[in-house]
This record gives sequence, structure tokens and C-alpha cells, in this order.
Amino acid sequence: MINFIVGAFVVWIAGLLFLLGRGFNLGRLTLNNVAPGETYRDSPGWWRSWKRDLGSTTDPTCLSEVGREYRKRAIQNGRIKLFWLLGGFLFLFLFWYFQI
Repeated sequence: MINFIVGAFVVWIAGLLFLLGRGFNLGRLTLNNVAPGETYRDSPGWWRSWKRDLGSTTDPTCLSEVGREYRKRAIQNGRIKLFWLLGGFLFLFLFWYFQI
């Protein structure tokens, strides 16, 4: 059964790395689609560095229409990433705990 746990862990990490990369890419695409004549605005604070790949700190009024679509995708990706992280950790922990 240890092989199953190791395999599930590898799949979980690979999925998490994929979602992290996708989140950074969507954040980059969001910030590259600022409306003409606008400047990028971000909310201050230490929390923004974690939320930046979610795209939720970007003011949607300073984005173009394409930028707003990327922002929506970035927020959705952040939620999927959170559920993948917590759900996968819970699954692996419970499976490991009840197998021993």
C-alpha cells in the first residue's frame, strides 16, 4: 500500500505544480491587459503577494475586456488550487492514517 500512497503523492504534487504555473501565467496575462490610458493599481499589504496569482487584487476597472476575462480565470484557478491542496492533503493523510 505504500506504493499507492507514494503514487498519489506524486500525482498530487504534479497537479499542484501545474495549477501554480497556470495561476502565475494567468496573473501575468491579467496584468498585461491593462486598458489604454490606465495604470496598474494594486491593494497594499503583505497579503497581496499571495493573492497576486489569484488576480483578485487587480482593480477590474483598469483592465481591458480581455484582462477581465483573464482575471476571472485567475480567480477560478486560485479556488481550484486551494481545493486541490486541501482535498489532496486530507485524502493522503486519511489514507495513510487508516492504513497503518
